[in-house]
Amino acid sequence: MMTRRLAAERGVTLLEVLIALSILAMVLLPVVLGFTQALTNTAQSTMQSVATSWAREKMEELKLLPYDQVVGTTACLSRDMKPGDGFYQLEALVQELRANTPNPPPSMPHQTGLKQVTINVYRRGSATPTATMLGYLAPSGV
Repeated sequence: MMTRRLAAERGVTLLEVLIALSILAMVLLPVVLGFTQALTNTAQSTMQSVATSWAREKMEELKLLPYDQVVGTTACLSRDMKPGDGFYQLEALVQELRANTPNPPPSMPHQTGLKQVTINVYRRGSATPTATMLGYLAPSGV
């Protein structure tokens, strides 16, 4: 009786194991690819957030300066993701749109100055900005 039961039971063949592993691989491959894409998106989002934060910080620094001191281009400032890597490069471009008239006549208030500030943050080695911030500055009291 015992020998009949053992003879009736069959083991799993190599072919069945290969088929089961193939099905498992087809199910797990999209899951693994999804996790990989999620990690890539998270890393890119983090880099975008850091670059945008730095651009906002620089814009606020420029707003605190007296109007006459906000001139020209500030280039090649760098910030690290890890100490010493210079991962981000910042460029601040200031363009005077309208010259400032110190005491414009009341009939012509549009004669006050206006500057456009464009801040671009690049990842090291990239020609396309990771973050761009555009702002306008006017003399205080305007």
